[in-house]
Amino acid sequence: MSPSRSIYPRILAPLALVLLTGFLSAWLAASSLFADSLQQQREIRLEDAVGVLARGNLPLTPDLLVRLGELLQADLYLITAQGSITPTPVNSAFTPVIQQGWSQRSQGVYSAIAAIGEQDYSILIRPLRQEIGGPYRAIVAIAGLAELRQASGRMALLLGVGALAGALLLSWLLHRIARGITVPITRLSRLAEQIAAGDLESRVTIDGPREVAELGSNLNRMAGQLAGYQREIAEQNRLQALGEMAARVAHEIRNPLTAIKLQLQLLGEAPREPLQGKRVQRLLDEVQRLELIVSSLLTTGSEIRLQYQPTRLNALIDEVLGLLKPQLAHRGIEIELDFGELPMMLLDPNRIKQVLFNLINNAADELAQGGRIGIITRLEAGAPERISLTIEDSGPGVPDALLGGNPGKTVPSRKPHGLGVGLAICRELLELHDGQLQVGSSQRLGGAAFTVHLPVKYPQGADNVNHYTT
Repeated sequence: MSPSRSIYPRILAPLALVLLTGFLSAWLAASSLFADSLQQQREIRLEDAVGVLARGNLPLTPDLLVRLGELLQADLYLITAQGSITPTPVNSAFTPVIQQGWSQRSQGVYSAIAAIGEQDYSILIRPLRQEIGGPYRAIVAIAGLAELRQASGRMALLLGVGALAGALLLSWLLHRIARGITVPITRLSRLAEQIAAGDLESRVTIDGPREVAELGSNLNRMAGQLAGYQREIAEQNRLQALGEMAARVAHEIRNPLTAIKLQLQLLGEAPREPLQGKRVQRLLDEVQRLELIVSSLLTTGSEIRLQYQPTRLNALIDEVLGLLKPQLAHRGIEIELDFGELPMMLLDPNRIKQVLFNLINNAADELAQGGRIGIITRLEAGAPERISLTIEDSGPGVPDALLGGNPGKTVPSRKPHGLGVGLAICRELLELHDGQLQVGSSQRLGGAAFTVHLPVKYPQGADNVNHYTT
């Protein structure tokens, strides 16, 4: 930020100018008032003293005039009926000034400031009453102003030093106030520049005025929201790219998958032994499931329609394990089953198989050196009834990004070629069944634990309580 555009001098300069003008005016007024006050007090003292002498309360002797003059720091003289001055003035320049004042007086008191030599003097002439004055007609008091002006100068200097100290103190306070406003604004400006440059993780701490602190808090919150929006947009773009890629791959897979299905159907028509027929049929079922997945990928963005069938979940799990057990055993992975008694319920078996394949394969991928996978099913108490299916493993545990949550978005996969969309697909398919997926840690095996919750929807006519049709 260039100095010409800085707000600091724009705030401080006018305040400092007003402050200096105010202190200078106050100093001038105080100095003048003090000087006038000293001179006024001197004149009052002289008038009081001369008034006492003029009333005849004290004898008008030369000795009394000298002593009283020393107390008043002034020179006292008497004017005779012939116009002479007694005693003789200590300064010969006083004589013409006194005579001129005596001639210019009116009926009352004569008071003036006269320049005598290089100094100024205050002159006071007061007539005496004839019955007490005798040969004298008036009394004169002359007081120099040099000492008063020196005292006024010293006081003006002290006032100036005090005013300067006060001005410096207030200038420092103004500096603190201005900095308290401009520094937070500068920090906010820099944060705004960083946000504009794309750095949405920057934050600022403001300890200034409440309004500026609130502005900083709002700007921090805005940066956080923008960062969240940016992550969501990036996630949407990533999912869109994955969807387009998946649709292309699915389109290329469809033709060879159709050929595989045809060959399996031919093998199934003339099996060499009953066991071979069962295996061929199981492979055909899986090919049908792959066709369903391919069709789903080719219609990405379209509404998924479930094909409900009366299903026993435990049997469905056994069917999936029948396909996976050979490869799991080859990898040194042991399956531990703990099935509870579950009722017949309405599910889309192919979609639930897809969820089971994803969750079991995710658990197996975490057991590179072998280990254990536990599968537990239970019928939960409550209304409406629900079943829980937990797939846990003895692996390193669940990522912190998913721990304790309901995974609604994709997260970066820890697998070498993983895309991080498996859990998102599981969540979507379970939500279509009015279910949910929870992520946690396995207390028994020490690894991750993924728990599926599904409401029990009974087929019409099934021998269970609380029957209803979906």
